[in-house]
Amino acid sequence: MNYKTLTVPDYKEISNEVYQFIVDKTKILDQEEFWNISNLKSFCENNPKIINYFNSLGLTLINATVIHITGKRTTEVHIDGALDTVNPLRIQWGICNYENTRTALYEFKNPNIKPIQRYTNDVNKSPFLYIIPSNVIEIDSFVLDNGPVVWKPSMPHKVITGNVFPRLTLTCSFAEPLDFLLE
Repeated sequence: MNYKTLTVPDYKEISNEVYQFIVDKTKILDQEEFWNISNLKSFCENNPKIINYFNSLGLTLINATVIHITGKRTTEVHIDGALDTVNPLRIQWGICNYENTRTALYEFKNPNIKPIQRYTNDVNKSPFLYIIPSNVIEIDSFVLDNGPVVWKPSMPHKVITGNVFPRLTLTCSFAEPLDFLLE
């Protein structure tokens, strides 16, 4: 299984709490693109609903990154992060205007094809790798409309945004493996 949408009864309420934190306690909306939440303690203290949800799954949050998109676009096929990390699965959570955004998932036509590294994230030093589209085929896709998604962002993918902005999503990594969530 490439991804799984998690069932969270108060998904939109939790998303609204995180959105208020972003508006009231950060400068994320003043900037574009990615924002690693450097003060994880403040994030946890100000977002008890999402932390309680993660705790109910037995998870310890170790990194939270807000992806802030300000205009309609489709990303190139790419890979976020290293290809062989110990704990590659993440939870992606829709925060604001995430409806009608699709993440297309791909696989390599040939396993020997290597992606092209464009840059390295300055905050967590993870590589951002681009893939030549002719080297992959689309195999699946997901949306965040009905709940957060557990998936592996180190698999080739691209994001096709909706039409309402700013679009905010939260990508979370944890100390514990997330494989059990895909079952």
